[in-house]
Amino acid sequence: MNPPRSTLRAWTHRYVIALGVVFILTVGGVIGANVVIDSSLAGINRVHLRTADLPGTAEGGNYLLIGSDTRAFVKNAADAQRFGSKAAEAGQRSDTMMVVHVDPEAHKAFVVSIPRDLVVDVPGIGKTKINAAFAQGNSVQSGAQNVIDTLQTNFGLKIHHFVEVDFESFRGVVNAIGTVHIYFPSPARDIKTGLDVAAPGCVALDGDASLNYVRSRYLEYLVGGKWVNASPRADLDRIQRQQEFVRRLGAVAFRKAVKNPLTAKNVADAVVPNLVMDDSFGRSQIFGLVNLFRGVDPSDPSQVEMITFPNKPYGDGARLLPDQPAADAVVARLNQIGASSATPQAPAPKPTQVRVRVLNGSGTSGLAVATLGALRRQFGFVAGETGNWSVPLGKTQVRYGSSGLAAAKLVQAKLGGQGTLVADSTISGTDVTVVLGSDFAADGVTPTTSTTAAKRAAKTTTTTAPTDPAATCKP
Repeated sequence: MNPPRSTLRAWTHRYVIALGVVFILTVGGVIGANVVIDSSLAGINRVHLRTADLPGTAEGGNYLLIGSDTRAFVKNAADAQRFGSKAAEAGQRSDTMMVVHVDPEAHKAFVVSIPRDLVVDVPGIGKTKINAAFAQGNSVQSGAQNVIDTLQTNFGLKIHHFVEVDFESFRGVVNAIGTVHIYFPSPARDIKTGLDVAAPGCVALDGDASLNYVRSRYLEYLVGGKWVNASPRADLDRIQRQQEFVRRLGAVAFRKAVKNPLTAKNVADAVVPNLVMDDSFGRSQIFGLVNLFRGVDPSDPSQVEMITFPNKPYGDGARLLPDQPAADAVVARLNQIGASSATPQAPAPKPTQVRVRVLNGSGTSGLAVATLGALRRQFGFVAGETGNWSVPLGKTQVRYGSSGLAAAKLVQAKLGGQGTLVADSTISGTDVTVVLGSDFAADGVTPTTSTTAAKRAAKTTTTTAPTDPAATCKP
């Protein structure tokens, strides 16, 4: 027996409120369903905050999303063992911090992840990491206000609304949907979060495994029988994984909820009890977001753009400073509401902000390892994985994923202009993948392999390039 149409509509309404708002419309995509939001907001916890006013009657604005690691949800022995009890892990810390900019004219979202290790001047505390602003609050309300004030004081960044999601909400969303698939090039683990991936390939992660994955700052891969550090930038690499995961989650959530309203009900039931929002985020704002994001695809980087707040190493390397003037340019873009045509372009990335994977299709043994090593040593790129392309490749490719065109152009320039730029939105775990072809000239990039030797050893037959192995891993 099918549920009444009114019941299905109510479930879908709650689904958009729950999942959409938890991830700020799952970073824009889930709200694409053609639904009308009703007033069923009573289940959401509210806090009163001092936030910026939107200009005129503009919708959209800047939404501060905090992923809190509070253990208040822990109610059983299994969760206490995995996360720690409420008594042992008291207080709250911001495991994830994002500012989601909703442009009412462009009908798209601009998502800026703020590293937890960014050193700023926290009002009432002084110079310290920005995650201390939330932790120092004795409640969600005071913690959120501290973060809002810190962003305003240091950068002039205006925050219009606030959303907090905890571990339980995140886990519940994934379990309600089923699983999210992530590609792992090798067996993987994080002994601190409990992530344990036994075999490489496209792995279906349930709620617990997904939480272990997005929390991971100490990811390791099993390579040649040894566990090696796969997250040398700690939180910065974790941010990249989180962004890709949220993009994938949005795609699969929207697809499944449209087909099965029962999925929507399960998502809402998992999320709403643990959701916290500011008390000015009401029915009219939900309506406005529905209208703005109807039809937006979370997997399309042109509709949902994600970057990390510009930063540079500071002191011992465990801390970061804002990288100026790039940081100010990002803030200026965030503060522009209803003026998308005048929005400045995002600043060009630096090699230290770009993670590169190199795959060898040239036929020359060891060329991928040598090339990646040279990119790291000579220019400062962050080293990702190396491996072999599945067939010989004639022309070198520089493949880029979500919002990675600028990074790909930078890599291409450092390779002396070599390589054809290839858009590949399914790339995960890296910013740019370089696939070396038989035309690749190593001189000036890696002194360990000569151009003559490379060309002599390479197969020169041009074939149709296969996709990146990770590209076959669908959400």
